[in-house]
Amino acid sequence: MAKTDWGMNDIVQPSDLNQLGQEINENTIKTQSTSGGNLDTFKNNGTFYVNNPANGPIANFYGYLQVINIGADSHVMQLVHSLSNPPRMWMRRCTVGTWWPWEEVARMSTMQNLGYGVTAGTSIAYLATIASVTALIDGLRITVKLHVTNGANPTINVNGLGARAIIKPNGSAPSAGYLKATVYTLVLSGTNFILQGEGGEYGTAVAAEVVAGKTIGTETGLVAGTMPLRGGEEYAGWVRAEMGPTGPTTGRLHLRSPLGAYLNGGGNGAGYMGIFADDPDFIAANVRQGVDMFGLLGAMPVGYTIVAGTVTNGSISTSNRFPSYEGGSDGGYIVEITGHNVTPRIVLLMNNAFYGGYTLYCEELSPDTIVGYPIRSRQTNTTRTDFSRHANPSDFTSSYICLPSWSPDTTFKYIIIGQ
Repeated sequence: MAKTDWGMNDIVQPSDLNQLGQEINENTIKTQSTSGGNLDTFKNNGTFYVNNPANGPIANFYGYLQVINIGADSHVMQLVHSLSNPPRMWMRRCTVGTWWPWEEVARMSTMQNLGYGVTAGTSIAYLATIASVTALIDGLRITVKLHVTNGANPTINVNGLGARAIIKPNGSAPSAGYLKATVYTLVLSGTNFILQGEGGEYGTAVAAEVVAGKTIGTETGLVAGTMPLRGGEEYAGWVRAEMGPTGPTTGRLHLRSPLGAYLNGGGNGAGYMGIFADDPDFIAANVRQGVDMFGLLGAMPVGYTIVAGTVTNGSISTSNRFPSYEGGSDGGYIVEITGHNVTPRIVLLMNNAFYGGYTLYCEELSPDTIVGYPIRSRQTNTTRTDFSRHANPSDFTSSYICLPSWSPDTTFKYIIIGQ
């Protein structure tokens, strides 16, 4: 290695000059000229003029080859400068004896206007001329200014290399009118140019499903909502309802309110919208006492219900079901009544056949009834009157009445007064 620590009074020897010359020669990149040849064999440092070599980046070119070798066959870099107009440049590398494909290096003059063009053609078949595009390969990125809004299923043909469909990132074609007469970036993937910068997907809501005063994004742009905002027209947080055309059914009222968005809550607590309907007859005085109707407790006094009908008794003995005030059991037979659906207060049985007579149950309303023995039965032909009571409370309910009679197999008329 040549001497590098020279002093003011050091003497330069011939050997020093020889060493300096050798190192200068070794580090000088020489320009050599070659015609033809195979670029795969150029692995030594240097700059070479080449003309139509084999394994070049393109066929039939001439220019300069620059080789940088930093490790024999392990790491070699080749850079080709063509002398065409405009000039072009490619580069590749060799790793452990294997050459990688050529890659073209973009020029600054083209990077500022890389892959840009203004379309012609029609709204469904765009045409574009872009000087930098020589082939349609995956990943090709172009920027175009459309000259007209698109029609259905648009395509674009760049430099006559073949029409390719324009699609959105979700794989669907843009609807007619979706693309405006402005600038778009497209990237080729397979047989389709994919629109870039499209953002998220759109939903299916339409104007009538969006609150008035708000907007929603769609493929054709912003759409203003038309759904009316309701609630609070008369009372804050409440909306008036009305009876529906279906009418009430057992245990249910059918109410309806106008369509719209009910967002002004607070009518019955946070998160709720209250509804109301007016009926001047919905007051406590019109609801029977003891009945709770939609939270309204009735105050109307309970009245009485009259049920009348006929019933035929059998020859079944009373079997001591009606203990008599005088001892023993009243009557000889029983009369059974069902289906009246009221709690009986007064029951009267009458017949004109056989012995005739009647049976009366009246615990509270008859002044001559003996306390504790509310049943009075009488045989017409003997003028006999007995007072008795029920031995079994289940014999006298709102669904079943059992009373004594003196007549077997007889049809009775009955009247029941109850609640």
